[in-house]
Amino acid sequence: MVRKLKYTDEHGVERESKYYGYDFRFQGRRYRSTAKTTQKSVAEEAERELRKQLVDGVNDIVTQPKGKRLQTVAQRLDEYYTDFKKRHPETCTSVKYYVGHLKRVLGSKLLVIQVSERTILDYQNARMDGDDKHEISKAAPKTINDEVSFLLRVLEERGDRLRLKLKRTNNLALPEFNKIGRRYTGDEKIRCSRLPRRFRDPAPHF
Repeated sequence: MVRKLKYTDEHGVERESKYYGYDFRFQGRRYRSTAKTTQKSVAEEAERELRKQLVDGVNDIVTQPKGKRLQTVAQRLDEYYTDFKKRHPETCTSVKYYVGHLKRVLGSKLLVIQVSERTILDYQNARMDGDDKHEISKAAPKTINDEVSFLLRVLEERGDRLRLKLKRTNNLALPEFNKIGRRYTGDEKIRCSRLPRRFRDPAPHF
């Protein structure tokens, strides 16, 4: 069913969202999420697409191992980390951090087949803005790009398709601004030394 979903604000008051979303059950499991749109027709299309993906996932049961059936992103990340740690124990620290941040932002219920371009954009925004309440720390663009690249690699075929879509819309990576330092010139050193102490760099490097 597609409708405007209700939520409880920080004051405990139930309110109706301005966005449409879907809320239905499939094989005993509930799927409830906002479609991030004010157009009901777009939300209905999103629901139809998810239902189709769920049916396709079930019908693919013969060719998929038991652990791959309708797998969540959190499960896929844990599985990847476990395998990586066994093979590369000396270089698994960065993977551990990637997995931790991705699971914290994406949650434990998101299915692999539910990951979309919107999911990636929301993840980028969440990491740029940060959220102390949900223990989501702010991160630099390069860090976020590394995490997204890692996620798409873990998602295998679905990640490859998303990478192409995001690249076409120029949303695959955030712009990285690298400020490269340089040495002071002789004149700059002299001018700096003549400045009152309160205007100087707290730790100038000559």
